[in-house]
Order: sequence, then C-alpha cells, then structure tokens
Amino acid sequence: SLSRGNASLASSAPANFVWADGVLSIDRLALATRGGGATVSGKAGETLDLNVDLRALPLSLADLAAPGLGLSGTLSGTARVEGPAAAPNGTYSLSIARVSTPDLAANGVGPLDLRADGRFSGGRVTTNASISGRHLSGFTLTGSAPLGAGNLDLAMRGVLDLALANPALATSGAQVAGRATIDATVRGTAAEPRAGGTVRISGARFNDGVNGVNLSNIEGLITGTERSVTLSSLTARTPNGGGLSARGQVALDPAASFPGKIDIDFTNAGLVNSELMRLVAEGRLAVEGAFAANPRVTGRLTVRSLDVNIPDRLPGGGAALNVRHVNGRGPAAARTAQARPAPARANAGMPLDFRISAPNNVFVRGMGLEAELGGDLTVTGTSANPVTQGGFEMRRGTFDVLGKRLTFTRGKISFSGSTDPELDFVAETTANDITAQILVAGPASRPDITFSSTPTLPQDEVVSRLMFGRTSGSLTGAQALQVAQTIAQFSGGGAGVVDKLRRSLGVDSLDIGTNSAGTGAQVGIGRRINDNLYLGVRQGTTPSSSQVTVDMDITKNIRLQGATGADGSTEVGIGAQWDY
Repeated sequence: SLSRGNASLASSAPANFVWADGVLSIDRLALATRGGGATVSGKAGETLDLNVDLRALPLSLADLAAPGLGLSGTLSGTARVEGPAAAPNGTYSLSIARVSTPDLAANGVGPLDLRADGRFSGGRVTTNASISGRHLSGFTLTGSAPLGAGNLDLAMRGVLDLALANPALATSGAQVAGRATIDATVRGTAAEPRAGGTVRISGARFNDGVNGVNLSNIEGLITGTERSVTLSSLTARTPNGGGLSARGQVALDPAASFPGKIDIDFTNAGLVNSELMRLVAEGRLAVEGAFAANPRVTGRLTVRSLDVNIPDRLPGGGAALNVRHVNGRGPAAARTAQARPAPARANAGMPLDFRISAPNNVFVRGMGLEAELGGDLTVTGTSANPVTQGGFEMRRGTFDVLGKRLTFTRGKISFSGSTDPELDFVAETTANDITAQILVAGPASRPDITFSSTPTLPQDEVVSRLMFGRTSGSLTGAQALQVAQTIAQFSGGGAGVVDKLRRSLGVDSLDIGTNSAGTGAQVGIGRRINDNLYLGVRQGTTPSSSQVTVDMDITKNIRLQGATGADGSTEVGIGAQWDY
C-alpha cells in the first residue's frame, strides 16, 4: 500500500515481477483505491509490450506525487504499448469524468468531461479528443504531438459560452453573455508554440448594472497568425440606438511586451444609462503601446448629451462602521481575506491621456435644481487612479426651493474615476436683509446641501427667512417644525421630525402647515382603509376648522373626492390622473 495525506493506493492481489536480461516482466499488477482500480501486465525494457486497464481511478491520486494539487474526477480507459521504448507504437482510449480543481471551481469552470482516442507511432502521439462542460459545446482537439523533441500540430475547435467570465466579473456587478466560436491551430514547439486561427464572437451582450453600461448585439472576429493577433472587427449597440466599433492589431513579440494598437470608434453611443446618469457620446479612443506593460489610452470624445439626476430623496445619514474581525476561522476568515483590499502598487493601471469635450447639453436636474453646463475635461493618470483637469462649467441654472427660485452664481461638475460625478453649485438670493446661499456639493448620488448667508447666520435662521421672511424667534410652533423638517430633508440625515412623528402615530400621512388662507396652522393625518378607500382628518386652530376627507378610487385613473367640516360645509370633486 502507498498513502500520503488522504490519497492511498494498494494492491488487491499478489503480483509477480521478474527481472532478467534488462527486461522487467509483470504478471498482473492489480491496484485498487476508493472504488476504482488499475491493472498492468507485460514487459518493459528497451522494448515494450504492456497492457494497461484503468477503471474509475480517482484523479486525487495525483496528490501522492504533488500534494495540494486538489484534482477531482475519475480516469478510465485502456492502453496497448509495444515496440522500442524510444519510439513506441500502440493505441489508447481514455475517458476522464468530472475533472476539476479548486481554482477552476472558484472561477466557474468545470467540472469537465474528456474523451480521447489515439495511437503512438514514429515518436509521435495522435489524438482525437472531445471536451464537454458547463460552458463548452462541441469542443474538440485533434492532431499530433511529439513524444520528445519536435513540432506540435494540433487543431482546436468548438463553442465557448462567454458566461464563463461571470464569476470573475461578479465583484464589479457586471455580467456577460454570448458565444465565442473557436477555430485555432497550435504549431511550433512546446517551448515556443505558434498559434493561429479565428475566434468569432456572436450574439453577445455586456451589462454593468452598477455603472449603467449596457452593450448588446456584440459581434466580433479575431484572427491570429504566427506573428500577430488582429481584431478584424468588433461592433456593439447601445440602448439609445447608437453603437461602437473597434479594430486593431497586436504583435506576438514577447520581448517587446506584445506591442500594438486598437482603435475604438463611438457613434451616438449611449455609454451610461442609469437612474443617476445618462451619457451619449461620439469620437475615438485608442489603446496603444506594449499590451503586457500598461498600454496608453488616448483620444477624444464629444458629449452629445449628459443628464445627471439628483435623487429626490437623499439617503439616510448612517455613519460608516469600523468593523474588525476577531479570531476569524474557516470560511469566514477566507471571506475576510478575500474582501481585504490588496496593497496598492505603484503605476497600477493603464496610463490615460484623452479629452472629453461638451460644448453644451450637459444637464443636472433634481430636488428643484435645473442647470445646463458645458466645457472640456482632460483625463490623465492611470485607469486605477485617474486624474481630471478642468470640468463642465455652469452655462445657466436655477434652483426652486422653499417656494422661491434662486439663480446659480457658480456651478461645476467633475469626475474622479466613477460614473457618480462630483457637484459644486452655489445659488444666491436676497431675503429679509441677508444674502442667502444654498451650497450643493459632493457626489450626485448623495449631495450635501447646506444653507449659509452674508452676514453669517445659523442654518435654521437662514431657512426661516427664506421660507417665511421672519427671524426664527418669531415663528409659530408649526412654522418652526417646518423649518426643522426642511433642514432634515436637505441634510439627508434620515427621517425628519414629521416623518418620525407619523411613524409613531401609525398613519400613512402627516402634514403640518398652514390653512389655505395662510392665516393659521393646520394638522392633517390620513390612512388608507383598503385598496380603494383613503380616510383623512384635518384640524386647524379653532374647533370649527376640523374636517373629514374621503378619497375613493373609482378606477385606476379616476378618483372621487369629498370632505365635510364641523361647520356643516361639504365639498365634492372628481380627479383624474394618468402617468406618462
């Protein structure tokens, strides 16, 4: 018996070995392991005459020679070998079932099944193999290879499912689908192989939901020779009907780090299409230089339209948590190590040197903000750490807030390596002997909106004068509550005062403000009774100002509305609404 770690192999019956005149004779060596086995019989010396029979032999036996390899699967087959040991003749038929390794499994490859038949002759081995697996279809490997020194002559054909790349893309939230049809040859020597053939990409699509990048109808043709790989064509469509195309060539010159150039043309291309940003651009970018040593990205893009949408409701202000894992073991420790950022490397990423031009049609909208910008942006640095110079400057813009329209006196958006642009806006107005300023800064997905003034006053004082034209000390209780609610709303600090009160009361709506005449405070609450009926109550500062309201949905688009007051007054109306 032979064992190492969890791998073991043992003889299952007596076997005789005879050594005479430089020849080893084997009288049926039978081996068994974990439900599988192998038998070897015949003679071995300067001349071979061997028969080998394998039955479901576990590939994990490879750990006997290379511990930690982690191969899984089984091997079955037969082989007949005869003739000179230096150049044997014979035939073989092998079948490998569900072969995999931890690395293959982690990357979504496998398990794989392989069947191969061939023969030994004239110092070469021929093969006719088929490989099948989760992402492979009709994959074959045919040809011959030398048993020693000599040239390879192999052909590889089949269809590869591009979803094979999804496990590697999962950390970025991207997905790819489609087919790559491979028709390739491998010649040359094992030390210096020469590849050629074609790879045809068809029916492919790429989706990056995080950054809003969506490419469809991806078609491409890659051809290879002994000296270069040529991207003959690559096209893709974007959601707005535009598209991009690419072509280029890379030399197979390892000494020069595979030099080449690929040009990418954009035609009315909707490059980003998310709730936060929509970008349509045209122009050309080029990837050039040594592809194995950080090629450069150069070129120029012209923005046809760029819409940046600020969310109407800002995210809550949950503080960042500093989490430290203590005594992590097993899978938890592995996940922690995998999630830990890798040490920064100097000069990581491709060097960047391109320009983005936007004469106009750059809009920022949301939360009452409406602005048009334009300008030029130069992107340098690296793909891992881009550096932007310049930005898109304000052309015109207004901010409708607190019942007033403010004009922006400054506005700029810039990018720092993501599709979440940085905002820098200032709007001003004069209100009740002060110049009030509203500052919008930070990323568009969660901007920081603050109120300031000249002369300097606290935020609540500035909001009070903007909303009511009065100092905060002269506000009624209801007005002061509205000021607090407004500051909470724009600060993104989570639920405001009114929202917290609504939740504690268990109602669907709570409105604190003034009556229609603006002469007194009013509180309203409401709750949906069922799918069609909504009941509400309003109460002013006098007993006769109370009112009960009823909204009844007649159809999906038509609503009957009614109200009755403590003073005997009644109201009835009908409302219609269609979303488009």
